[in-house]
Amino acid sequence: MVKQGKSTAYKTRMVVVGLSGLALLLWLGCYLWTYDYRLPEAQFVSVSLRICDGTEFYRAPGVWACFTFVNTGQSRVRLVETQALTPLYSVNVFYQDSGGSTGVPPMPHHGLAGQKSFDPNKDSVVELPPGSALSHLIPLSQIYDLRREGKYALTVAYKPGAWAFPAGQTLADLKAYDQELQRSTGFQLPFVRPSEKAEKRE
Repeated sequence: MVKQGKSTAYKTRMVVVGLSGLALLLWLGCYLWTYDYRLPEAQFVSVSLRICDGTEFYRAPGVWACFTFVNTGQSRVRLVETQALTPLYSVNVFYQDSGGSTGVPPMPHHGLAGQKSFDPNKDSVVELPPGSALSHLIPLSQIYDLRREGKYALTVAYKPGAWAFPAGQTLADLKAYDQELQRSTGFQLPFVRPSEKAEKRE
């Protein structure tokens, strides 16, 4: 009788264990069925930087920088874009002469003191399909005193990680591109449009 009681208790425990294991497997199966466990697709973005006249883009005349993103990958890329220049973009201008490079400070009331956090009412996340491009125009002559003739150097960096997002959100939550991108270029003032250069060669 004692052996039979132990055998019954053992069988009961085994049934309970078996049912618990089956329930665990069913739960795991449902979880894997509903969870998107695919690895994120690689995102490839290239950037270019050039100097142009504002009239090329129907803007005010002056010296402008055109910072262009190109989605060179096979998947869509989401880029944070804001109305304020900083801190999303870091811009540095240098005057170059025989003595080396000298930093050109922003003019008073230049408007570079941008907002500190992402504003969903003003700012946006732009989605770029594969092969498409997005250009951000920077009015250099409205920010820096570029009246001095000569050679200049410009560096522009895109820093999406510099933003603070509301409600504890992150770039990952927005599925936005999070890598810093930077380009540099040189230019000469007075600025000569490409069309004017072609006319001079002729």
